[in-house]
Amino acid sequence: MIVITYKNKRQTIQKASFAISLIVFAMATYGIFTQNDDLFIIGLIFIGFVVLGGILLAPILGRFWFGWLCPRGIFLDYVVGRLTLNKKIPRIFRTKGFKTFMVGIMILMLVMALSGMNPFLQSTNPLASLGGFLVLMCIVTTAIIALPPGIIYKP
Repeated sequence: MIVITYKNKRQTIQKASFAISLIVFAMATYGIFTQNDDLFIIGLIFIGFVVLGGILLAPILGRFWFGWLCPRGIFLDYVVGRLTLNKKIPRIFRTKGFKTFMVGIMILMLVMALSGMNPFLQSTNPLASLGGFLVLMCIVTTAIIALPPGIIYKP
C-alpha cells in the first residue's frame, strides 16, 4: 500500500514545476545567446508566470506559491539548502535601505536594456527585448544575489 503524505505530494509538485520551468528557462536562455525573438518572448511569458504567480497567489494562499511552485525557490531549497553554512543573516540585508538599493539596481538594469544600452538583449521587437532582459536578470540575481548569501547564511 502506498501512502501519499503531504511531504510526498509537495515534493512531487515541486519536481514537476521545476522540470517544466527548467525546460522553458533553457529555451529562453538559448534565445538570449542566439538572438531568437520567439525564445525571448517565451522568457517574458516564463518570468510573467513566475511574477504573477507570486503576486496573485501570495495574498490568497500565503507562501504556497514560493514553497510549492516557484522555480527559484525550489532550486534554492533543494540545492542551496544542502550547501548552506547556516550562519545568521546580517541585519544590513534586512534594512529598508538595502532593499531599496537592490530594487534601484534592478530598475537601472531594466532602463539600460530598454534604452538600447545592453547589446546582449536587444531585438527589433521590444517585447522580445524585455523577455530577454527578464531572463538574464533572473540568471544574474540567482547566481550573484541568491547563491553566495544562500550558501553562507540560513536559507
